[in-house]
Amino acid sequence: MKKIFISFVFLFACLWMYAQQCTTMWPYLYSDFAEGKVFYKSGNTESRYLNIHVLENRLHLVDGENISELKSTNNIAKVEIGWDTYLPIEGRFYQLISEGSTGSSLVLIISGDFRSLLEGSGAYGASSNSLSTTNLSSLEIGGNAGSMNHMNLKNNKDAGRDVPLVKKYFFVFGGNLVPTKSKDVEKSLLDSGKRKELKAFVKANKIKWNRPEDLAKLLAIL
Repeated sequence: MKKIFISFVFLFACLWMYAQQCTTMWPYLYSDFAEGKVFYKSGNTESRYLNIHVLENRLHLVDGENISELKSTNNIAKVEIGWDTYLPIEGRFYQLISEGSTGSSLVLIISGDFRSLLEGSGAYGASSNSLSTTNLSSLEIGGNAGSMNHMNLKNNKDAGRDVPLVKKYFFVFGGNLVPTKSKDVEKSLLDSGKRKELKAFVKANKIKWNRPEDLAKLLAIL
């Protein structure tokens, strides 16, 4: 029953992701700003209408009639948007997929593939940093120029180009963000005994590193 439930959760997450209409004029994960809550490390909470901008996975909020970015993330513990929980890691917001009993977690980041929109323009293949600073200036990206009117941006959603979404999973353990590749996880495990335990667990449970539900199982030993 637990296995069925886990599979259902991941299926629902995939259906949710592909249901979103993300365009250059509406480069957000959610179809509109949703009721959410910001949890601060101090213990305080704040209810706001929130969304995730897919250019750099920043947290945006509705402030009056406008949209603005919540720039300071150092004092934020987590963010909830609807049923989803996000963790601020290295300035970006990662969706929390599963947590282990030892404090490890599996997270997901969903980013806009703006690079693909520049294919053929001479900018394709450029680094992420250069795309964010120079080449992207050739694209009009909504919500990326400071405070903008919420309804104007939403009403112009269909005027933008469709933005493909790319998802990447990571483990968080030992204070590090680790790609979900076997070699990266093994390298991050400093204890040789732990590396042997990992290999035995992977073999015994027939873990496939490209399946999110299998990645969640690995939290039992990370």
